[in-house]
Amino acid sequence: MLNMVLPKCRKLGSDEVLVTCNCENEGSKRIILKKWRYNSRGEQE
Repeated sequence: MLNMVLPKCRKLGSDEVLVTCNCENEGSKRIILKKWRYNSRGEQE
């Protein structure tokens, strides 16, 4: 779902988006930390 939301945030003018999850949710935590690292221009790092 993040890959659908982030482009919409950029279109709305958001340079940064805070994505959080429960600290016990290891699956979401891994995705957020490894797969979804974007810089302020929306480019994956």
